[in-house]
Amino acid sequence: MADWKPQVRRVSGGDPKQSVFIDSLIRERRFEEAERELMAALAEDEGSYTANLAMGRLYQAQRRFDQSLPYLERAMASDPMQPEAALLAGVSHFVTNEVDRAAECFRTGIDLDNRLAGAHFGMALTLARQKDLEGAIKHLNEVLRLDPPNLVSRLLLTRLLRRTGDPDGARATLEEMVEMRPDQRAAVMSLAVVFSEQQLYDEALNLLDTFIERNPEDSIALTLFGYVKMRTGDYAGAETAFRRSMEPRKRPGPFAKLSLVDTLIPQGKFDEARDLLGSIRLPGPQRVVVNKRYGDLYFGEGDYGKACAAYRSILLHAKDGADDVERIEQAVSAAGGDEGALAEAFRTAVNESREAAFQKLAESDWQEMFQRFQPALMQLWEVRRQQRKAS
Repeated sequence: MADWKPQVRRVSGGDPKQSVFIDSLIRERRFEEAERELMAALAEDEGSYTANLAMGRLYQAQRRFDQSLPYLERAMASDPMQPEAALLAGVSHFVTNEVDRAAECFRTGIDLDNRLAGAHFGMALTLARQKDLEGAIKHLNEVLRLDPPNLVSRLLLTRLLRRTGDPDGARATLEEMVEMRPDQRAAVMSLAVVFSEQQLYDEALNLLDTFIERNPEDSIALTLFGYVKMRTGDYAGAETAFRRSMEPRKRPGPFAKLSLVDTLIPQGKFDEARDLLGSIRLPGPQRVVVNKRYGDLYFGEGDYGKACAAYRSILLHAKDGADDVERIEQAVSAAGGDEGALAEAFRTAVNESREAAFQKLAESDWQEMFQRFQPALMQLWEVRRQQRKAS
C-alpha cells in the first residue's frame, strides 16, 4: 500500500528569497542578524508561519529551546497543516522536559505526514522516556522503513532491543547497517560488542579484523579487538592489540596502560606490569582501579599478604565495606582457609563489586541516552528540509 501523501496548505508562505537569506544566516551562525530580520518580519505580520518557524529554528540553533517554543506554537496555530512546525515544537518540548506535549506535537506531525522520519524518531524517544519501549521500537522501525541507512535510529533501536531481551533482533539490526556501510565505524563497533555479549567471539574478531585492515591506526577498534581477545583467554593477542592501539599516542593514558596490565599479569609478565602501574597517576577515588591491579599482581606472584591488603583497601572504601571485610574473614576462618584462600575470597568480592558498579553505570548511561540522541532530531529535520527543497 502506497504511503499517504498530505495535501499541504500554506497560509503564509512568506518571501522565498527572504527565507533563503534567513537560512544562510542561521547556517553561518550570524544569529544577531537573523534575529533582527525576523523581528522586523514579525512586526509586519505577527502570525507569519514562515517567520515564526524561522525564529523557532534560530533559537533552537542557539540551544535556547524554551525561547523557541512561543514561536513554534504560533507557527503551528497559524498553519495547522504544516508537519514541520509540529516536529520542531516537539523537539523543543522534549528538550525542556515537557514530554506529554512533545508526544502530542510528534503525533500531530505523524498524522499530517506519516513519512516524517524525524517525528517518528521524536516519538520513539518520547515513548522510551515514558518506558513504553515496545511503542518506541515500533516508531524506530518506521524510521528505518523510510530511511534504511539511518545510523542513529539503528543504534537506538539496538539499545532498546537489547533492553527488552531481544539480542538477536539487535544483532540483525546492526548486521543490516554494516552490510550497507561496512566502513561505518559506530555500527561496526556496536555490532562487535553485541557479538561479544552473545559469546560469538569469532564473529566479533573477524568483523574487527576486517575493519582494522582498512583502518590500521584506529585505536578504538584495536582496543575493542584486544578486549574481545581477552574474553577468549588470548592474552598474548590482546597484548599485541593494546600495544598497537597505544602506538599513535605519544603519551598513552592511564586506562590504556591498565588494559595492557590486564594482559601482562595472566602471562606472568609481572615486572613490566609493576612498572606500568607505577607510572599511572590517578587522583583520589579513581586510584581504586590501580589498587585492584596491584592486588591482581600480588595474587599472581603468590604474595597473598600484599594481595589481601590491596583488595581489603578497595572493599573498605565501599559502603558497608568494613562489615563485608569482617564477614569474608570470618567465613574463610570458619572454613579453615589459609591466607591464599582469604586473598581469593577478597578478589572475588572486589570483582563482584566492580561488576555491580558497571551495571549501575549502564543504567546511568541509559538515562543519559536521551540527552545524547536529542541532536539527531534536528539532524532529521534538516534532512527533511533539504528533501522538500529538492522536490
